Amino acid sequence: MNPALTVAALCLLASSAEAAPISWTNPQAVHESEDLSGVVLLGSGGYVVSDEGHVLQHFFESDAGWTLDGKWALPSLKAIDRVAGEDPEIDLEDLAAFPGGLFVVGSHSSKRKKPKQSASVAENRARLAKTKSEPERRVLYSLELGADGAPSALAELDLRKLIEADSVLGPVARTGAPAKEGGIDIEGIAWRADRLFVGFRGPVLRGEWTPVGVVDAEASSMELRFLNLAGRGIRSMEAVADGFLLLTGPVGAGGPFSVVFWDGRDCLVGSDAAGCTVAPLALLPPADGGAEGLALRAESDAAWEVVVIRDGVAGGAPESLVLTKP
Repeated sequence: MNPALTVAALCLLASSAEAAPISWTNPQAVHESEDLSGVVLLGSGGYVVSDEGHVLQHFFESDAGWTLDGKWALPSLKAIDRVAGEDPEIDLEDLAAFPGGLFVVGSHSSKRKKPKQSASVAENRARLAKTKSEPERRVLYSLELGADGAPSALAELDLRKLIEADSVLGPVARTGAPAKEGGIDIEGIAWRADRLFVGFRGPVLRGEWTPVGVVDAEASSMELRFLNLAGRGIRSMEAVADGFLLLTGPVGAGGPFSVVFWDGRDCLVGSDAAGCTVAPLALLPPADGGAEGLALRAESDAAWEVVVIRDGVAGGAPESLVLTKP
C-alpha cells in the first residue's frame, strides 16, 4: 500500500467505526479528569495518566464500567488519596506495558505563554517573546508492577539525551521551539520486540514526515523511522501482532482524529527503500474533546478492539471501538 496518506482518504472512512461508551463507576475520584491523556489496558483493568499534575491512576474493569482504585504520585510512588493544587505538572502523555511493568512518558516539550486580555500590549509582547523548557516534562519512567497493580522500583531513563544527539531531531530540540510551533512533542509510546517505539506529535518534517524513535530497553540508543501521515502527528500508539495502531491528529489544536495501522518499518522514500505498509482504518466519530489515548482491548484474526479516551471532557469519555483489519 502507498505509505503516503491523504486527509481526503481518511475522511472516506468516517463511518467505519461505531463507538460504545464506557462509564466510570466513581468519576469523582478521577484526578484531573478533564485532562486525561494516556491509557493502557492490562489484565482486568488498566492505568490512566493526565497531562496535568504527576499522577498514575489504576482502575479495574467490570460489567458496570471502570472503577478507579489507586493513585500514585510520580516520581515518588507515594500512594495518595487526593492531589493538592500545587503539585508539579509533568505533562504525562502515554503509557506502554512491558512484561512486569510500565513505561510512562512526558511530552519533552517547551511552551510559550499566551497573551492575556487583562495585560498591556507591552506585557503581552514580553509573554510571547519567552519560551520555557521545563525539565519536569522530559521524563521517561520505567516502573515495576506488583500483583495488586501497585507500581514499585521506578527508574528514570534519559530520552532527552538521545533526542539531542539525533542528527534530525537534535537541531529541533536545541531551538527550544514550543510543541505546537514545530518543536519536540512526544505523545505516544509502545513496547514491541524488546524495544520502545516513541511516536512524535511534532515536529512533522516538511509538513509530511512524522518521526518515530526506536529505543533500546536501556535507552542507550535510538533509531529514527518516518511515515507520511498527511501532515498529522501521533497522539497515541499501541503495539499489535503485525505492527502498530496509531491515533493521529493535527500537530496543533482541533481534529479530526483517525486510527491508522503501520507495520513498523521505515517509510522514508529513496532508491534503496525497502517499503512499508500504512493503512487508514477509521476516522473517529465526532465528539467533545480531543482524542488523546488509545489502548488495545482485544485482537482477533479479523479485527482489533480498542479503547479511546479524550482530553477536555470529564472522565476522558472512554469509548470502545472495533476496527476491521485491512
